[in-house]
Amino acid sequence: MKKRRFSTVEFLKQLQERSIPSKIPRMQTPGMFRIVEYLYAGTDALEVDFDSFTLDELDYVYNEAHAL
Repeated sequence: MKKRRFSTVEFLKQLQERSIPSKIPRMQTPGMFRIVEYLYAGTDALEVDFDSFTLDELDYVYNEAHAL
């Protein structure tokens, strides 16, 4: 049996042909990063700029974090 060499070109081609789009939309917005920053830094609620993100962004970040 003849051994075949691994071809990165062929590998990438096959990956592209067989790729399946994610069913879960990945959102990344500045507001989401701000929420994570506030949580990570332990920012006091009085210092949070609640106009810098939306309720939808907060809900999305909460659900992602809860899933982890």
